[in-house]
Amino acid sequence: NHPVNWAMTQNNLAIALKNQGIRTAGEDGTRLLAEAVTAYHDALTIHTKDDHPVDWALTQENLAIAELAIADHETTADPRPHVEAALAHVDAALTVFDPEHMSYNHAKATDLRDRLRARLDALPAR
Repeated sequence: NHPVNWAMTQNNLAIALKNQGIRTAGEDGTRLLAEAVTAYHDALTIHTKDDHPVDWALTQENLAIAELAIADHETTADPRPHVEAALAHVDAALTVFDPEHMSYNHAKATDLRDRLRARLDALPAR
């Protein structure tokens, strides 16, 4: 059970890093947000889709939010790759968030997906 606790700790660490990164200007904020993404990916080494599907999906959604925070950070010159990554993560979460049995999570992730798609559509074409 220790690996599961470690993964939860990584997830909690990532949340703290993301929140601090959002509030921190410049390269320090960018570094904190990147560390958050790394910690979420570390959590996914334990929270796999096969073994812990709900935790995996929640972490995917958290990764989407972290990628969006990077896209919105003042130091990000090109937000498109981060918005695209966020969309991929939320799409992954929606493979688990069932609208019938997990209606809150499904609705929240669907709203995020819709906002990300609109954000992509609003970005200049490449």
